[in-house]
Amino acid sequence: MRNAKGGDVLEALIDGVGEPPTHPNIVDIVRELKKIFPRVAMESRGQTLSKALIDMLDEAGLDRLNISIDTLDEEKGKIIQGVPWYSVKSVMEIVEYIVRNTRIDVHLTPVWIPGLNDDDIKKIVEWGLRIGVGKRFPPFGIQKYEVHRYGRKVRNVKEVSWSTFKRFLEDLEKEYGIALYYKRLDFGIRPARRYPIKYGRGDVIDVVIAVPGWLKNEVIAVDKDYDVAITVVGVQWYDRLVGKRIKVEIVSSDDGIYIARPLNGSLLS
Repeated sequence: MRNAKGGDVLEALIDGVGEPPTHPNIVDIVRELKKIFPRVAMESRGQTLSKALIDMLDEAGLDRLNISIDTLDEEKGKIIQGVPWYSVKSVMEIVEYIVRNTRIDVHLTPVWIPGLNDDDIKKIVEWGLRIGVGKRFPPFGIQKYEVHRYGRKVRNVKEVSWSTFKRFLEDLEKEYGIALYYKRLDFGIRPARRYPIKYGRGDVIDVVIAVPGWLKNEVIAVDKDYDVAITVVGVQWYDRLVGKRIKVEIVSSDDGIYIARPLNGSLLS
């Protein structure tokens, strides 16, 4: 990876549609990634973190946790998250534990939901500065609320323009004297060579189905060299095909993200 990209400031970011810390082998994943990448970071909303898990992740070498906390108000937190078991208090406690007791840095990434948590963003910035997040990385990465097909929509909240979002952040920057607009956040990452694209649109290859995907009729597969992961869509009876080899056609390979469809009668073994 390092030779392919031609740089030393490489970072592995563990992310997903769910909560990465709930993976049963997350500590081993971090430990193995640290053998390859100088930096390893992970996304979380904090609720699934425990002090014991944090200590193990610290020992495994995790460099940063990007924690999305959208309010410091207990009841409003339940409303924003849409679940009654979410506890802002417990997330705050685990964040403060990380900052005070581990080498893991914390990057707070609240989502600004216009009209709902405007003042909460200020309180999060003040709290984060007070407890000392961002020792090695930017302390905050405030996110813009956007509606998309598979995301959760907040009732009676509309997206604002990027220019409005920028003005909101610039006002906060003036008030608190820190960089908040994403183009001014410096993680030490610099442009490097693009990772080689192995397959192009229209290529027909053999893959092995590894696990079910996130969406219906979707699976995650690997190529014959176990070199790249490929999302295969339009797969019927996917639960019966894990471990099987099928032939697929690549339909997209933008930025090294491979999407494929199975060919008719493609089951090989």
